[in-house]
Amino acid sequence: MRKNIFERFGEFQEEWVALTPDEKKLLIHSPCLSTVVQVEKKVGRPVYVRIPQWDTNYAASCLP
Repeated sequence: MRKNIFERFGEFQEEWVALTPDEKKLLIHSPCLSTVVQVEKKVGRPVYVRIPQWDTNYAASCLP
């Protein structure tokens, strides 16, 4: 599933997204990570991903 994240959420380039733990549903998106992290209080442990611009080199990182 993770390999499709950039394709599925390409409209949110340069933004952070929070996904459900199974990575099937978008919970929130914002350019500001602190806004996205507030979802954790309501959902539990969402998956955070930064969607880069397509024309840049990018190496994904993990957040605890």
